[in-house]
Amino acid sequence: MARMRLAIAVLCLALASLAGAKSLRWSSQGDFLSADPHAQNEGINNLINSEIFERLTTRDKRLGLIPSLATTWQRTSPTVWRFTLRRGVVFHDGTPFTADDVVYSIERAKLPSSNFKVFAQPLAAVRRVDDYAVEIETAKPLPDQVLLENVNTIFIVSRAWCRKHGADKPQDFMNAEETYASRVANGTGPYVLAKRDPEIATVLKKNPAWWGLGVGRFEGNVDEVVYRPSSRTRRGWQRSSPARSTSCSIPRCRTFRGCAPTAPSA
Repeated sequence: MARMRLAIAVLCLALASLAGAKSLRWSSQGDFLSADPHAQNEGINNLINSEIFERLTTRDKRLGLIPSLATTWQRTSPTVWRFTLRRGVVFHDGTPFTADDVVYSIERAKLPSSNFKVFAQPLAAVRRVDDYAVEIETAKPLPDQVLLENVNTIFIVSRAWCRKHGADKPQDFMNAEETYASRVANGTGPYVLAKRDPEIATVLKKNPAWWGLGVGRFEGNVDEVVYRPSSRTRRGWQRSSPARSTSCSIPRCRTFRGCAPTAPSA
């Protein structure tokens, strides 16, 4: 947790000092370990994957839950919730986002090699209602905050893309498995994974087709993000880009694109 807060603080400092820039270069301890969003639940990994992939919900500047790939949600019985999904969303490869991807993603996150199964397994049954609605059923009633936090932890992947590339199960990171999905990513988020060179650099490019652009979710001017693990880059970057210090409120600087609006707009 301390390392995660330090990484966010470094990112905040970089954003605050690059007011006119479009390319953000930053470094921190640790590498981007896997592009598979269900393989490794770790600070830097989740921070980068949250710009490539999205969840059904997200958080605003005050850390309240607001719509993301789901526009509304409601409890329909003591153990069942219905989520209405956002229309017009596409994955980075152009594939439309539908309820099939939500069902597939949650079931995938339950598998043994998933590092997110502790959050996915309480979501006992996930059912497609139609193309833009799903129901999630739990084995027993859960407090609203617990259920919604579990849902808010699971990244949504493309069922068609995973099946095409043999990625039906998450990468087995603990046993050093290498998969197509651990190197290449296909999400719906505001940035596209342009390059992943382990222990060298990870490069993200702004997604011009992101649905959030049309509803004011993108704040800032960062079109490209270059991340390098600090153990490999500290000396070189100190020579070419001396660090600058300023203050930054960590909870208000949680993403490369700024923060989502405080109003829960769909």
